Amino acid sequence: TPEGSWYRTKTHGYVEKTLLDKKAAYQNYFNRKFVERAIKNHYTGQENNRLLIWSLLNFEIWHKIFIENHPYENWHI
Repeated sequence: TPEGSWYRTKTHGYVEKTLLDKKAAYQNYFNRKFVERAIKNHYTGQENNRLLIWSLLNFEIWHKIFIENHPYENWHI
């Protein structure tokens, strides 16, 4: 999995775009407030939530491809 600083720098925008989107699939399965807090705490350095963020990003990609039937080549990361 990525090192903790990855989500604090270059991929910060991608994490927000993917996980803080109002249509993010994880919200049907997980508590949005918890995820928002985990992301915020990671960005501020209070916690290292890289594994949680990595897992949620992978879940979103998996959900788009296999549950929502959006072919990978038709959406942008």
